[in-house]
Amino acid sequence: MRSQDAALTRRSLEGTRSDRRFLQEYRMVDFVEVISRKLGRLASLTQ
Repeated sequence: MRSQDAALTRRSLEGTRSDRRFLQEYRMVDFVEVISRKLGRLASLTQ
């Protein structure tokens, strides 16, 4: 149990760095999704 806690704290310390990278990737994915949604709306309008 105690080793699990140590692993959790270590993961949370590393997590601050990986979370930032994850947020950047997520923002890019969100950006792409918004663009594709707008493009899809344009495509449906032209049809």
